[in-house]
Amino acid sequence: MLVKKTVEKYRDNDWEVIKAMGFCWDLGIKYYPVVIKGQSNKWNFKPKVKIAKKEGSKPERLGVMEFEQDDKLYDKIRELYLNRYFEIVNKKGCK
Repeated sequence: MLVKKTVEKYRDNDWEVIKAMGFCWDLGIKYYPVVIKGQSNKWNFKPKVKIAKKEGSKPERLGVMEFEQDDKLYDKIRELYLNRYFEIVNKKGCK
């Protein structure tokens, strides 16, 4: 049996990702997975999720894309943090 090796796009110890996540958390911006309702709840089943965004006191916004609970999901969350961080930093003109 062959095992497919997955490679994460962003590492957990990547300094830019850590800085971006901390910056966003300090501003109250959070991205996290939310289980899609109406799926099977059989034993050993990982349900699909969507990514939710909570920004300060604004209501939660749920994404459109569905993800398996694997490295691709967490790479996407890290990418969202990086994009939001650079968007805010470039808008303010500071680093």
